[in-house]
Amino acid sequence: MGRSVIYSIPVLLLVMLISASAAHSQGRLDSRNMTCNQARDLVRNSGAVVMSTGRFTFERVVYSVSFCQSYELTKPFYAPTRDMTKCNVGNKCVPHYKTLRN
Repeated sequence: MGRSVIYSIPVLLLVMLISASAAHSQGRLDSRNMTCNQARDLVRNSGAVVMSTGRFTFERVVYSVSFCQSYELTKPFYAPTRDMTKCNVGNKCVPHYKTLRN
């Protein structure tokens, strides 16, 4: 193993650590920072997003059942937004049996 390879390993590890920390610090989208229409448009245009709905809460929100597993159906999902306390931003995927009970 040459000297250049030995010296490049720590540099490579440093680059990987910086990249990982930058991606981690971006965070997820927060419904409370968007208007109701912005949150709806985001879900519609993305198909599926993980959205913060509170300080310690988040939900995977989908536009249609095509973004769910084969054993799931959709249920309307409401989240707080900047302009509404309860906005229907999209749907969430739930197992078939849960839709029968609720």
